[in-house]
Amino acid sequence: MSLLSWLGLAPADDRTRDPDAIQVLMGPLLALGPERARFLALFAFVLARVAHADAELSEAELGHIRHELATRGQLPAEQAALVARLAAEQHQLAGGTHGFLATRELRELASHEEKLAVLDCLFGVASADQHLSGVEEEAIRGISRELLLGNDEYLWVRARYREHRAVHKPD
Repeated sequence: MSLLSWLGLAPADDRTRDPDAIQVLMGPLLALGPERARFLALFAFVLARVAHADAELSEAELGHIRHELATRGQLPAEQAALVARLAAEQHQLAGGTHGFLATRELRELASHEEKLAVLDCLFGVASADQHLSGVEEEAIRGISRELLLGNDEYLWVRARYREHRAVHKPD
């Protein structure tokens, strides 16, 4: 064992640094196969990340995560509800760095089109309560950068949610 390994500083494969949260989310999805389960677990965790950005997870946001898992993830409604709830709970417990690691891994697994779809889902979740706050927008912008999407792509998707943006709503 090297000194760096002994100190816990040696580079590790992403899966060994994997937050337990992703493993928990994969549990109810394993029947889909490990690769699909992992992709959907990461997707759900990143959606929960933006839902928690303003420190408030609304029922509307949780409902939109369920909807995205059911439609884009092609999960049965009960399974989508379970994974959405687990993602919200796991993000509340793990959050922070785990959210960054999950997004980075999702970036490696997703095609460009899937990354754009994730970005659209993030805006959908954040504006599910008809209010897209500045904090939520900044969280989405950060995730967009982590997914290596361009500013033009970010602005293009954000434009679809214009009516929900806090900067366009009277106080």
